[in-house]
Amino acid sequence: MPLIREIALARQLAVEPALIDMAKSEGNPHTYAQAISVLERYRTNFRDQSYFFAVADSGNYYFNNAENAFAGRQKRYQLSPSKQNDQWFYATIKSGKSYQVNLDPDLNLGVTKVWINVLVEDAGKVLGMVGTGI
Repeated sequence: MPLIREIALARQLAVEPALIDMAKSEGNPHTYAQAISVLERYRTNFRDQSYFFAVADSGNYYFNNAENAFAGRQKRYQLSPSKQNDQWFYATIKSGKSYQVNLDPDLNLGVTKVWINVLVEDAGKVLGMVGTGI
């Protein structure tokens, strides 16, 4: 049951207008601030109290954890199709599955979790991915 709840919550987050807007215009300070606010609100509702949001166009990867260790610095790193460790992101987008659950280490963050990955889409276009870990 906890996993089902987390999947449902991540799927709700994936359709938040603020995230869709940010993925479309990531450089806009207003949309950025709104999206971070929404992500932080969901963070406190996730069991692990962490989230990630990766934007397809830029590869920017945003993350915060239960300790709120990255407040104001949620952008942690940039994904690249040329990096082997980032292939999970591009393969998940290419798969077209609305969500996936997998066990994986994140070498950049130094954590291993069961990750819930949910595609963020608008009008049939994948804009990014959002989720949490347990």
